[in-house]
Amino acid sequence: MSKFEDYANKYSRIRMERDDDGILEVTLHTNGGTMVFGPEAHEQLPPAFLDISQDPDNKIVILTGTGDSFIEEVETATLKGTPGKGSRLPNWTKMDPHTWDRTFTNAKTMLVNLLNIEAPVIAAVNGPVNIHADLAVLSDIVIAAEHASFQDAPHYPNGLVFGDGDFRR
Repeated sequence: MSKFEDYANKYSRIRMERDDDGILEVTLHTNGGTMVFGPEAHEQLPPAFLDISQDPDNKIVILTGTGDSFIEEVETATLKGTPGKGSRLPNWTKMDPHTWDRTFTNAKTMLVNLLNIEAPVIAAVNGPVNIHADLAVLSDIVIAAEHASFQDAPHYPNGLVFGDGDFRR
């Protein structure tokens, strides 16, 4: 069983605020601005969703982004590429087997832990969600801004199935 006080400030890419009625707002960010998805977020989201799912005091969860987008960019620099909003990441096949395994294990755990949250999860999509659109669309309710768009930019063009499955195995 998790307690809000124990995980509320535990994650550098996730801001959490909960009111007295048990409404938990989970805001994805990078240094307080729009989230740029990368290894740090990939490592933090699985245990964050687990903490949220194990806290019975969470009655409603609102998942949102910061600024004008939900998750629009990916940290390609950490994958030996150039940062930006492009739909094609560097060649993922150059990752060593340990990195591959950890990345896919984290990704699948992230989605399972999100789905294990018993409280209703509302995705408040404040703008484009080009990276991990599965986080929004697997929520129980999706409310999107008029300028929001949904895309799976890095997965399919790199031989990966939406939701971080690998169809080449």
